[in-house]
Amino acid sequence: MRIDQVIAGASSGDAVTNLTLMLRDTLRTVVESDVFAGAADEDVRHEVKGLDALASSGDGPVIYHCSIGCPPALDALARARRPIILVYHNITPAEFFEGWDPSLAALTRRGREELRLLRPFVMGTIADSSFNADELLELGYRDVEVIPPIMNIDRLVELPGDATTDVRLADEGGPLFVFVGQLLPHKQVHQLIEAAHVLATYRDWHPRVAIIGAGRHQGYTESLRRLARHCNLENVRFVGKAPDAVLASYLRAADVFVTLTGHEGFCLPVVEAMRFGTPVLARAVGALPETVGNAGLLLAPSDGPVVAAEAMWELADRDRLRHELITRGHRHSRQFEPDRVLTRHVAAIEAML
Repeated sequence: MRIDQVIAGASSGDAVTNLTLMLRDTLRTVVESDVFAGAADEDVRHEVKGLDALASSGDGPVIYHCSIGCPPALDALARARRPIILVYHNITPAEFFEGWDPSLAALTRRGREELRLLRPFVMGTIADSSFNADELLELGYRDVEVIPPIMNIDRLVELPGDATTDVRLADEGGPLFVFVGQLLPHKQVHQLIEAAHVLATYRDWHPRVAIIGAGRHQGYTESLRRLARHCNLENVRFVGKAPDAVLASYLRAADVFVTLTGHEGFCLPVVEAMRFGTPVLARAVGALPETVGNAGLLLAPSDGPVVAAEAMWELADRDRLRHELITRGHRHSRQFEPDRVLTRHVAAIEAML
């Protein structure tokens, strides 16, 4: 018997790619299993197969990881005529991209249409948050299992870090606020920069802000850099896509992890920050209330940069609050430990079969 997986694209450091490879290795202990991808970066190409090979790979169910529209993946699934288990990682609403990238907006709209098209052919469904499950239920899916994504949440904590980065961060001194994620409009990184501007202007306080993540949209990334220059914020650093060792150094040195995103289906970096003992400041949108739980400080969806700036000030200044959130974060993050989550995924798949 085979149980294969399909993803739109594979890239190193991508959460969906990482979880499919971890699940594949577990499945291989009992069945044959491969990952098929519509596209793949050079450094992970040896780990996946092309979608064209799916139809001739055999029978058995296919686990389809859905996070964006991917017509080639749907074509491959149709040709394979194999039972489908859907794992839904959320599709960002198109309105976040309308003014920036109409083609990406169209692809996200296509993804939601694909969810409707797939429904009659899906034998079982897993969503990695209750927020995502509710979206599927609204589309007519039934009996959606809610299981967190499979992730090695200790992979960064166990790294020694990057020596050069460690020295530089120690020499600079001062509070350090860190954001980790793709630089896309829905992440609303511009509001973090605006919050830093509020602190500099009205508090005369100039903390360091590290923005870590790949610039997935050139126009939005350049707008962030222009905003930082316009606000004369010399302490804002655009790190880009960082190697794991560098990322570990930043998370270990961070005083606060900040995400002011406008939409989120889970948010893995929040869990990684908790494992490092870094207090979390987030906006209560999408799945973030359940991902963060009581282990972080949550802003209301309508709270803007001014409120965020005050929260950043409080978190950096109040030791008792920081200690409480660190303790809660360590405790809350245990539910996402990979062995526990893998067991739940395998049990759910077995029950669906």
